Amino acid sequence: MMKARKILKVKICLSIISFILISSSVQSQTSNSTAESLQQDSTKQIAVAQPTDPNLRWQAYLDSSGLDEGVNEKNGRIFFIASGSSIVGQPINSKSFIGSRTIAYNKALLVAKSELAETISSELKSERGLKLFESGNEPAPALQKTVVEPLSIADKAHTLTSLALDDQIKKFDPTWDGTNKSKEEKLDKIAIQIERYTESLSQKAIMFLQGASPVFNAEGPVDGSYTVVVGLVWSGKFTKIAESLYNPSVKIPIGKKTLTVKDQIKEMLKKSPDSLAATMGVRVWRNENGERVVVSFAAANNIGSPIIAKKKTSMRGRSQIAQFISEAIVSEGNMGGGEQLNYYEDGSSEAFNEEKFKQDITARSKLVKLSGVASVFYWKGKHPVSNKRMVVNVMSWSPSSASVARGLEKMASDQETKMGAVKGGTISNTKNSNESPVGGTAVKGMSGAMSDPNDF
Repeated sequence: MMKARKILKVKICLSIISFILISSSVQSQTSNSTAESLQQDSTKQIAVAQPTDPNLRWQAYLDSSGLDEGVNEKNGRIFFIASGSSIVGQPINSKSFIGSRTIAYNKALLVAKSELAETISSELKSERGLKLFESGNEPAPALQKTVVEPLSIADKAHTLTSLALDDQIKKFDPTWDGTNKSKEEKLDKIAIQIERYTESLSQKAIMFLQGASPVFNAEGPVDGSYTVVVGLVWSGKFTKIAESLYNPSVKIPIGKKTLTVKDQIKEMLKKSPDSLAATMGVRVWRNENGERVVVSFAAANNIGSPIIAKKKTSMRGRSQIAQFISEAIVSEGNMGGGEQLNYYEDGSSEAFNEEKFKQDITARSKLVKLSGVASVFYWKGKHPVSNKRMVVNVMSWSPSSASVARGLEKMASDQETKMGAVKGGTISNTKNSNESPVGGTAVKGMSGAMSDPNDF
């Protein structure tokens, strides 16, 4: 036992050392991290896809940050941390692996959010009971005189047919198979005493988790199954960031300036060429203006139509931001059944597990209008473990991009109103002599249309 423990400790230490080598910046910068710094600093967020246990990497990440799952308090501020894991259904050599991996990520994210909801507030109900039963297998006196006593011994042996005995036994043992069993063996298997423990447990949690943000995702084999692990942080302050996405009146203070989102991604790729392939979901960063930026990473197979890949990832990327803004989690679990213990005539006993479990996790996002969400980086490459071709579309939102988008939307609406007022120009025949005719100068070779940025 001591030797096994030492081996386990050595394995854990090696895994943690491997994690530290990949994310040395985390070790040096997150010893005093708060939920805010974890959520907004791209250098303190981890995404890993390597053939190592992602659960060990998550634990090493928590240790390096001085955090625990559940409620955390730092510098007088309270925040919550939860995680979830899910097995990728398709094998790594399947053409559907990348899509199955995304599904596993979303399942793990739902599990993490349900953990948050259940930690904050849960309604629980339970009922338990123990029933005892004993049968002497002796008939009542009236039955004894009128039915049993007049029968001969041979007749008594046949009052229950072989199939009838099987039916009686199956009431207590659903797995019973009477094939090639003698009648004596079947009689011995009729339970004379029964202990039955039953329980019914239920739990329900409903929570509007606005601003819950992943800060960690890793993937790799666990006991032979390729697994995705997601780490989530939720704080009251980040509900304000989420609110600012749809409510322009909510102003978030400007913070420390850093690189553009695009340059931060380039830095990620310099440090680890596989980092973008491993990243999924939403992150909250700072940009070159010190604004908080919501960045969404969405992956798809790079097989077939590039248009479909781009549209699929764009839709998923925007939907992930919408889920960050307004997602209500309903987590409802029920567990029941128990155990039945039968004692037989032959002195033997047998237990039957009757436990049943059901868990429903539902996440609903309200209708949200997003302004200013656009793709800032589109990466094509291969998944580092499966070697499958894939794309990652990085979508970004910031207060300034939202302001520009709302301005453009108003301009477009005003132009539509103006055009309607002159009925598409049929009211006025005025021509502007300064306008050039539509067209351009042909040049040799194949070249797409170009525009002068000074005209924008």
